[in-house]
Amino acid sequence: MGLEEIEKHIRQEEKESIRNILSEAKKKYYTALADSTKKVEKIRSDSHDKIKHEADLLLDTEVNAAKADAEKRYNTIMESKLTDAYKSLQTVIVEFVAKEQYKKLLFELIEKASKELNPDSVFYVNQRDVKIVQEKLPKLRIVAADNEFIGGVKGSSKDGLLVVDFSLEEMLRRKKSVLIERISECISG
Repeated sequence: MGLEEIEKHIRQEEKESIRNILSEAKKKYYTALADSTKKVEKIRSDSHDKIKHEADLLLDTEVNAAKADAEKRYNTIMESKLTDAYKSLQTVIVEFVAKEQYKKLLFELIEKASKELNPDSVFYVNQRDVKIVQEKLPKLRIVAADNEFIGGVKGSSKDGLLVVDFSLEEMLRRKKSVLIERISECISG
C-alpha cells in the first residue's frame, strides 16, 4: 500500500470519526433539546397551575368579600326599614289606645293579669287609664306606672316575687320576631 492509499485511508477514518462525533453530538443536542423543552413545558404548566390557583383564591376572596359587603348593606337597609316599620307600628298603637276598642282590651289584659296574681297585687297602668280602671274595678289596687308605657297593664304580687307584663310594648316585643319576619317578607317581595 502506498502512501497515498494510507493517506486516503486515514482521511476516510477521520471523516468517519468526524461523522460519528457529529452524529453523536447531534443526538445529544436533540436529547438535550427534548429534555429542555419538557422542562420548559413543565415549568410553564406548573406556573400556569400556580397562577390559576392563586387567581382562583383571589377570586374566591373577592367574591366572599363582595358577598359579605352585600349582606352587610342588605342587613343595614333591612334594619333601617324594620326600625321605621316598628316605629310606625308604635304610632298605630298610640292611636289605638285612644279608641274604645283599647278599653275593652285593657280590661281583658287586667283580667288575665289578675288570674296570674293574688288579689292583693298591685296593677300598673298608664296615667290616662287609672281613672277608667278604678271606676270599673274599684277593688283592684291600680297605680299609675312610674315608667310610662303606651298601654296595657303590668302587675306585681305584694311581695314582688311574681311579676306579669301585659303592656302593649311587651306584647309587641314578644311578637317582634314574627313581625320582623313578616315585614322582611313584605320588603323583600
